[in-house]
Amino acid sequence: GRELSSTELTSLFVESGPDRGSDAVGASVTEMLRRVYRDGDIADREVTLLTRAGERVAYRLTLGPITDGDEVVGAIGIGEDVTATSLREERLAVLTRVLRHNFRNDLNVVTGFTERAIEATDDPQRAAELDRVVDTAERLLRVGETARKVERLLADRPDPQPLDLRETVAEAIASLPRDPRERAEIHVDVPGGVTVTAIGYLAEALAELVDNAIRHNDTEHPRVEISAAELPSESWTSLVVDDDGPGIPPAERAVLTGEETPLDHASGLGLWYVSWIVGASGGTLNITESSDGGSRIEIELKTSETG
Repeated sequence: GRELSSTELTSLFVESGPDRGSDAVGASVTEMLRRVYRDGDIADREVTLLTRAGERVAYRLTLGPITDGDEVVGAIGIGEDVTATSLREERLAVLTRVLRHNFRNDLNVVTGFTERAIEATDDPQRAAELDRVVDTAERLLRVGETARKVERLLADRPDPQPLDLRETVAEAIASLPRDPRERAEIHVDVPGGVTVTAIGYLAEALAELVDNAIRHNDTEHPRVEISAAELPSESWTSLVVDDDGPGIPPAERAVLTGEETPLDHASGLGLWYVSWIVGASGGTLNITESSDGGSRIEIELKTSETG
């Protein structure tokens, strides 16, 4: 305690990040203090602690205001050494990237050779069996792609922001792969001028729900309806994805209600992805049966004050 009693707080830290130079010493902590004194807010950030030995230590610093009436007269902070956590996350990220790269390349090889085998065979039963191999490989490739998206979401830790709901729905539909987009009948009933508070990944969550509804529907032209309406309270907006498919199995439905269950289906990870996006947006997720016996997934999001 005595060693630091006369030490300037900002001199203990350096700004983290590869694009930061020596002039950024203590810059992040300075900004945190400015926020505490100016706005009276609690500031939380991962910074780099500079030790007496010159070592740089990953540090989670939380600063809060000390007030006298309405006036901020000081700041109080709590720090935590997160070196082990940061190192573990870095190693997991590298491992995930390597595994995903090999996973994708090997499955592409399997798909390519299997498709050639289908073209070369005259046996309908053998061709059908090989088609299942291709379908399984493509399904696993989609799981790998979803894993990449999940990794990006967890690394970004985005903050909610105002999003135009109609534009977000249009973005989601435009991002769908061509085959499911052209095969399905997608109806949209989202009024203009509705702005919700959500993270920027909301379009990806909607695309995941629509794509999942189409791929698991064996009818020639699956139907998906996307609708939205401001709730009577005027502080929340309801966004509904309704389909005429077979419905979501109970095990996967538990994912959407926040219960951890084994991922027995390829869509399981995708539904977790949706659940995490909605949760990070401060919203809620509910699933029931649609009037056609399919799934009705309702997302409730806070209506943005700027809307």
